[in-house]
Amino acid sequence: SRLGCPRVSYLPFAYAPELHYPEPCASEQERKRFSSDVAFVGSGDPDRVPYVAALIGAKFNVGLYGSFWERYPETRGYSRGQVDVRTLRLALGETKVALCLVRRANRDGNSMRTFEVPAIGACMLAEDTAEHRDIFGEDGKTVVYFQDIGDMLGKVRWLLLNEPDRKRLAAAAHALV
Repeated sequence: SRLGCPRVSYLPFAYAPELHYPEPCASEQERKRFSSDVAFVGSGDPDRVPYVAALIGAKFNVGLYGSFWERYPETRGYSRGQVDVRTLRLALGETKVALCLVRRANRDGNSMRTFEVPAIGACMLAEDTAEHRDIFGEDGKTVVYFQDIGDMLGKVRWLLLNEPDRKRLAAAAHALV
């Protein structure tokens, strides 16, 4: 370019180690506030609503954070609001399973959460994409993948029943990123 900088056509997602790290809750009250079976942090895009609605319908304790969830009757009233970086650390740190959905509107195969979730130390259940597999390897090595809503629900149930596997996965993904 004219400024002597190389042209970059693609900048991949990442995480910032000075922001995205495990942080324990400061109190039992804070721990209860952020506790969940499954957490999702991201905007309420129309293609994401069926996934979150299925989790709610299955009676999981869903920690739902982000914009626009109040627009949809299925998720209205379940949002825990916007997140700053500390809230992100606490929400992911106090969930049993962190759901990683890509953004279909951008045709993404991964997202910022792809890297932030393991950096913060949570067990990740990720959409099965080629990019996720390139990053994390085979299913069950560092993360668990799902293909559709039914598969997601089954794997959430399995992960909730298998704390040692959740801890192993979280540690392996954290070490990888």
